[in-house]
Amino acid sequence: MAILEWDDSMAVGVYLIDEQHKELVVLINNIAEAVQSGASVSEVSRFIRRFYNYTIVHFQTEESLMDHNSYADYFTQVREHLDCSTKALEFHRRFVEEAEFDLVEFLEYIVGWFRSHTTGIDQGLTEYLVERGLTHLEKSGKA
Repeated sequence: MAILEWDDSMAVGVYLIDEQHKELVVLINNIAEAVQSGASVSEVSRFIRRFYNYTIVHFQTEESLMDHNSYADYFTQVREHLDCSTKALEFHRRFVEEAEFDLVEFLEYIVGWFRSHTTGIDQGLTEYLVERGLTHLEKSGKA
């Protein structure tokens, strides 16, 4: 059973970002399914690394569409992105190094963070990108 389901409240209306958000949902669910099925430490570790690596790609994509001079929430977005990626990396380190590490805390964090970020500050990003005519971006990232 999926720990996180995509719904329209998470959409920002920019094809490229919405597709990346959907991929993050898949990656979060992969971690949860691996944990629930009793997967090996190396397999769960691989899923966490994949999630972390993809967040970096996604955050770079979002940030490349923002101008720090004209997007009022630029620094808030960047700080939230940095906080999430740092926390994911720290959870991964703890998972690998601590024998009794419980992944429930990590899953609760990423699910909560994803929901609040996509339905919160990312909605302001939508308005910013609509004003600039960037809602039609394709997967390739080209306007």
